[in-house]
Parts: sequence; C-alpha cells; structure tokens
Amino acid sequence: MRRARVIGFEIKLWGPYPALLNGESLRSVDGMAYEILSQTELDRLEAYETDKYQLIPCFSDLLNDDDSVEKTIEGVAFMRDGKQDELREGTFDLKQWKKEKQLGDLDSLQQH
Repeated sequence: MRRARVIGFEIKLWGPYPALLNGESLRSVDGMAYEILSQTELDRLEAYETDKYQLIPCFSDLLNDDDSVEKTIEGVAFMRDGKQDELREGTFDLKQWKKEKQLGDLDSLQQH
C-alpha cells in the first residue's frame, strides 16, 4: 500500500468511516492505493465493502513523501452507493481512528 490521491471526488462520513463520493472536478482526496494481484483479492475486497459501495474506474496519483506525484495510474476505487441522508460532513483521520480502535479493544479486553 502506498499514499495516493484521486481528483474529482470528495469525502463525507458514514458513521465514523470515510465515504468516497463524486466531487468537483478539481477537488482532490488523499488516501491509499493497493495493487490488486488476483481476482480472488478483488472478490474479497468487494465482499468486505458490501453493497453500500460500487467499484468505479479512476486515475490515481501515486505520491512521494513530499506529496509530489511519482506517476498516475489507472485503477478502481470503492465509491459510496447509498442514501445521502446517512452521510455527514467531516474529516477522517486514520491515525486517530486507529488510536480510538485500540483503546476500545483494550476496554473490551478488560471487561472480560
């Protein structure tokens, strides 16, 4: 996995999770890119994402550490395919989410 950016999309939140949506043509969304190596991997990702997302073609800019673009690749992304009223404005911070998840996991372990 590596850092990447897509153009023409935006993020809203579905509960605590980021949801990719069509956006303004010059708007960018930073995230992660993963090279899918087999149909089995793609099938697993599609099952994990459920029917709330649809697989769409897109171009992704693979980013260097300084945010410059190393190269642009053709790929796919999972775009939200659900009710707009389930979404809210907000930002997603992966580091913060991981921290909160770890704290929640610790709490549940202590309760057992």
